[in-house]
Amino acid sequence: MKRIAFCTSLAVVLVLTQACSGGSGKRTQRIAPAPVIKDEATIAEYTGKVPNQQVQRYIDNFWSHLANRTCGNCHGAEGTAPRKFLDGKNIQNAYDATLSAVDLTTPSKSALVAKMTATPAGHNCWAASSQVCADAIKLLIENWAASEKGAPSSATEIVLQVPKTLAKLDSLQFPDSTESYAPLYNDILRKYCVGCHTPEALQAQQQQPYFASPDIKVSYAAAKPKINLDNPQLSGFYQKVAGMKHNCWYNSDCVKSGDELLAVLTAMAAEIKAKGSDVNPSAGPPASGVVDFANAQVVSTGGRFDANVIALYTFKEGKDDVAFDSSGVAPDLNLRLSGDYQWEAAWGVKFNAGLNGVKPNGRAQGSVEASSKIAKHLRASGEFAIEAWVVPGNVTQEGPARIVSFASDDNHRNFMLGQHIYNYVFDNRTEGSMATGVRLQTADAAKVLQATQQHVVVNYSATDGTTMYVNGEKVASAKASDTPSLNPYDESFALVLGREVSGNYGWAGTLRMLAIHKRPLSAQQAKTHYEVGVGQKFFMLFAVSELLGNTIPNAFVVFEVQQFDSYAYLFNKPFFISLDPAAQPANIRIKGLRIGVNGRESMIGQSFANLDTTLSAANYNAKSGTPLSSIGTLVALEKGQGFDQFYLTFDVIGDKTSQRAADTHIVPAPPVPLEAPTQSDIGVRTFGQINASLALMTGVPEADVRVTYEQVKQQLPGQTAADGFVAAHQMGITQLAVKYCNVMASSAAYRSAMFPGLDMSQSHFDEPSKTLIKQQLMKALLAHGVREDSSPMPNQPSADEVNKALDPLFATMASCTSDCAKKTLTAVCAASLGSAVMLIH
Repeated sequence: MKRIAFCTSLAVVLVLTQACSGGSGKRTQRIAPAPVIKDEATIAEYTGKVPNQQVQRYIDNFWSHLANRTCGNCHGAEGTAPRKFLDGKNIQNAYDATLSAVDLTTPSKSALVAKMTATPAGHNCWAASSQVCADAIKLLIENWAASEKGAPSSATEIVLQVPKTLAKLDSLQFPDSTESYAPLYNDILRKYCVGCHTPEALQAQQQQPYFASPDIKVSYAAAKPKINLDNPQLSGFYQKVAGMKHNCWYNSDCVKSGDELLAVLTAMAAEIKAKGSDVNPSAGPPASGVVDFANAQVVSTGGRFDANVIALYTFKEGKDDVAFDSSGVAPDLNLRLSGDYQWEAAWGVKFNAGLNGVKPNGRAQGSVEASSKIAKHLRASGEFAIEAWVVPGNVTQEGPARIVSFASDDNHRNFMLGQHIYNYVFDNRTEGSMATGVRLQTADAAKVLQATQQHVVVNYSATDGTTMYVNGEKVASAKASDTPSLNPYDESFALVLGREVSGNYGWAGTLRMLAIHKRPLSAQQAKTHYEVGVGQKFFMLFAVSELLGNTIPNAFVVFEVQQFDSYAYLFNKPFFISLDPAAQPANIRIKGLRIGVNGRESMIGQSFANLDTTLSAANYNAKSGTPLSSIGTLVALEKGQGFDQFYLTFDVIGDKTSQRAADTHIVPAPPVPLEAPTQSDIGVRTFGQINASLALMTGVPEADVRVTYEQVKQQLPGQTAADGFVAAHQMGITQLAVKYCNVMASSAAYRSAMFPGLDMSQSHFDEPSKTLIKQQLMKALLAHGVREDSSPMPNQPSADEVNKALDPLFATMASCTSDCAKKTLTAVCAASLGSAVMLIH
């Protein structure tokens, strides 16, 4: 067996030692707040006489937020526009003019909202995006409408409407015979894919599915999900070769390989069509009408309680580097995105998506000037709710990693929501508390935080203290202190997402929505917001009246649909309903529902194939219909939200039935007995063991190096297997060793305990001092396998080899020009104690 090298990288040790001389090993990265679109608008104050309470609610929820915007320039008292809906001199006229331009029943249909999106630039929009202005005005109208109902904010009732009917789609279906498939099988799959996708391949290289199986029937079944007969260019096989450059033949020429593959796929589709296998959905299983997103009905975010929102981010922009505040509360607190971030297609922004041993640097930050509105509002209210939809990237982040922070640096903040492994952490600064605030954290044992989409609400009030809800359930709470005031909130702090203002404590994950409310949400409101969900949703109404013999007019099976991520749609909570209020279903059976995409049934996501229910007057409600299922399923995205078209098929609906062929199942290959892998006779110490070893050898308490340890812990080995050790691990070990040795060399007490009598007044160590240093380092390493006799352990160096490895380092450090004794001692110490001698056991 090879002997382990003693010093992994003396050059790295030297560079790090010189950079960290006397320092902490952690440099705070000062980042100036990023510029954002400036907005001079403020909340307008009406000082005149208010005619009645209806007008007062209009002022509070609508007029005060728009009068000082650009809208007021034309539609105010001095403006030239004929409709004076922001007239501050005659508020009754303003109220009357506004009523004619809004729809308090369905705010999204208001003329003012439509005006903002009529052109790409919007109508005199105050923001860079017309959609931001439209969303803000819609939210103000929703809040106004809710106040008229006597609720702080409530759902706007969704009225389903008959959609436009699309033509039924034709679709090529796979024939039972493998004749048309044979050229693809023989000329491509059995020629170029047998190295992996067949049970004949070497055990270490075998990969399912086995579409290169020696049995063509097994191959055919495995290959179908990767073939798009209607559009061969969308086939998974072609996308893998041409798009992902996977296993390209012709000397790795992916263009030529892709062209050949596409030609074979196109010929296969043409032959199937020529043989009469072109099947209309209506000729197969009973099929519904066809629906696309353009003819689906947008589901309002009604049901939310947003009357007290002062900053709102839906992250629907999808491009550029600004996340807009669509609360409508001036000034707009827009956030500039920078570093490692990416937009999600289904609304959201992912921070530090490429995080892999690299310090996170993705963030979204607002200016101090705009952020001050949060401090002003929350100081005035004395309470708040922070609400977020989050998707943590993993459950190993510590620090806490900052999800949302309102701070000036690592140690001064107004509030912070963060992640510590499986816990959510919230800090809030109140009267008399530390500058970092008072902490509330979920219980370790509960493991509340998971790497999946979660809804988080943190409430604070002077009477109830701090309460945290996750997915609508209370998970942590703490009573308010005797001095619960938010007066210490500082207006010079900035709102930042994804990391701290200083650049430290980066968080890896996705934010899909963030709302800051100036009042707490009740327990029921938090639960309601969780149930409402996040992202843009649609109702897709699939017409089924024809399938029922037109006995029930305007009958539909309705799905709640949204784009789940960049790869799939979520079809959720289907129900049956007739838009004829007098209709009553009578013993209508629905069995075996499947979802079709672009003219063919989806190969995946058929969770409703086992549905079997009967509709009756007893289980039907004229307003909400009859629920068919409470579950959802993911259906693969093909062409994109603007192009994909959908329909439903049924095994049974009413008196229509289908003799569906039994599903084809891939026969799994027989299991291959695995030989137990040969275990190495050596291993490596893990992060905690490395830290404890360095503390013991240097005599420096772990607490003195805690900051550096927390910073590099995730970069240290997490398991003992030596074959899992990578270069990034050694860099972390080097940083930690340099820190321990630097603290030891800088402290007379620690230094004297390890190197008694060492003369540190020398500019460069003399030979006796070098000998003393090497002897003491050798003693520290003795417990790790170094032998002083002539029979060293086979996997570790001898004492002579250690000495010979250190001598060149002493010579290199002779070129030092300042504080050389401490730098040399740190370098030699780190090279010894941070080497493989300590690591291997």
